[in-house]
Amino acid sequence: MTLVSIQSFGIQAPGGGPRILRALFGERLGDIVNVCSASLPPPPSGPFTERHVPLRPHLGRIESTRANHALGAIDIALGGRFEGTLKSVCEHLGASALHSVAHSLDFVYASRVARSLDLPFFLSIHDDVQYTFRHRVGRRQALLGLSQAWRTAQHRFVITEPLGAEYCRRYGGRDFSVVTDGAERVHDLRVTPAKEAQIYFAGLFHLSYRENLASLLAAADLCRTDQPDLRVACRCGGLEPQFLGGRVPVT
Repeated sequence: MTLVSIQSFGIQAPGGGPRILRALFGERLGDIVNVCSASLPPPPSGPFTERHVPLRPHLGRIESTRANHALGAIDIALGGRFEGTLKSVCEHLGASALHSVAHSLDFVYASRVARSLDLPFFLSIHDDVQYTFRHRVGRRQALLGLSQAWRTAQHRFVITEPLGAEYCRRYGGRDFSVVTDGAERVHDLRVTPAKEAQIYFAGLFHLSYRENLASLLAAADLCRTDQPDLRVACRCGGLEPQFLGGRVPVT
């Protein structure tokens, strides 16, 4: 059996998505071929097997600007080509089943390929797609594709029980399994002095988190009358300058 897994990030890339995927796959390395649909080649995948099949070309600096929300139009325009290429790759690999992560539009095309090849399809969800696609071109296609993929998948994997329950409410009751990032414990909470308040914003800083962090800092600013020493510590990288140097210290 060969499971072909399609997602928009490398299996050994940093971040929560790859960690969840590695926890899902565990030790079954020889039975799985990962297909990374990102515009840039993924980092080395060892000991996993991975192919780079980009959904669209990399467009340089625009990828890291606010304009990247509009790049979904290119994903849609090139979707048919990607679907055909992915089908050929799956046939060449002798795929017995397909798996995809609902992170970008590639999962829509992966589910179509599974149907066209009459193969079982498995779906992983670690974000609320309604939220992550809320400002992106292709949101309608993503939600329609998600509704169909959720109902017709052989099985579904979600990051939390509440997320699975919410998707059952939206798209129909189906069985699902909870798969997290494999961490068995978290670091102990560091108790701080009573005069000092700390807020931690954890995780890689995805562009879709801008509104969350801006709201957090605005609320923290309102609290500074009672907590003048309040500060925010972000356990992530790549914070944008707009979040630094404001009234609430951010480190």
